[in-house]
Amino acid sequence: MNRQSQKSYTDEYIRSFIRELIFITPPGGRLPGIRQLMQTSGVGRIRLEKILQEFADSRVIEIRPQSGCYRTADISGNIPMAFIHFSPRPMVETEHAFHGGAVKYLREKAAEKGQTLEIIHACGMSDETLCEFVKSRRMTQAFILSAYNSDTVVKLQQHIPYTVSLLPRYPSAAGSELRDSPAMTAMQLEYLFNRNYRNIAYIHNAEDHLKTPVQLMRLFDYYRIMAEHGIKVEPEWVFFYSYDKERFFRSMHRFIGCKRPADALIVPGSCLKLFYEFCADNGLCVGKDLAVMCCDNVEPDLIPRATTVTNSPREIGEMAWLVMQRTLQGETVSAQTNLKIITGETVPYLNISDTLRKTDC
Repeated sequence: MNRQSQKSYTDEYIRSFIRELIFITPPGGRLPGIRQLMQTSGVGRIRLEKILQEFADSRVIEIRPQSGCYRTADISGNIPMAFIHFSPRPMVETEHAFHGGAVKYLREKAAEKGQTLEIIHACGMSDETLCEFVKSRRMTQAFILSAYNSDTVVKLQQHIPYTVSLLPRYPSAAGSELRDSPAMTAMQLEYLFNRNYRNIAYIHNAEDHLKTPVQLMRLFDYYRIMAEHGIKVEPEWVFFYSYDKERFFRSMHRFIGCKRPADALIVPGSCLKLFYEFCADNGLCVGKDLAVMCCDNVEPDLIPRATTVTNSPREIGEMAWLVMQRTLQGETVSAQTNLKIITGETVPYLNISDTLRKTDC
């Protein structure tokens, strides 16, 4: 990512961060002080003050010298539409951000209807606190992103008449929903098989089956499909990515040290940048020494460009909006996202003789 795009991303991150703080602050209430904002966001004073001034110029907050920043009034006169998410980080609304791109589209559609879309950062909130908050705001519509269990959604539905669960992490249905397609692993493996790869390894995010049942089902699909093709999976080929760099690098060292090496690896988009870093540090050429098949959106500055199976953030937003419109008509809708393969430079066709030689090892 070049300096200009990094600066733009950081500014949008701060806007999202402050917007969420404003939303949970009552009219007339004081926002946290600048030192606390610096500590919480990890961003410097100058950049924070610049974005705070933007909100002050829009009369959303008032900056009082020697006192702090105060929310001036409701951001709009109407009852806002909620977007509730449980990520530990603020929602960054850019075209290429996986969830943020969908939120950006939903905000645009809400504006066309004369509504506002307000972000509720629910990470760390108890169900009771969250329900009391939405009840006090008299909200009637909400998108609920990646809730960990259906109980939370059911409780919210007692206070919000129309809800759509987006990419829920729980297996049971709870009202209208837009789920991840279950076909991702099958699509990844089929793509690799068609390019003559057989020894395929898999990095997964399925450590807690209660919180990530979709990831667990994808892992099961991997083992099932590999078994159906008669391919033995070595223990070193499959490991968990936990956002812990040291743990990830240890697993990668075990992987590349396996006596029966894999010739392709399925990698989550969340760890792709770290994977490229490991390969650079250890003299591995991505796409040549090891084919890489990714999932989700990939950072555009990574070279070579990764082949991936993903959803379009905008398309997720479009589908979510349509599901909400049908829900408003009294329907209970269950829909799935549409996956597509974006061909990059990391899965070249494998020479048949190399495949036979590796399989015989």
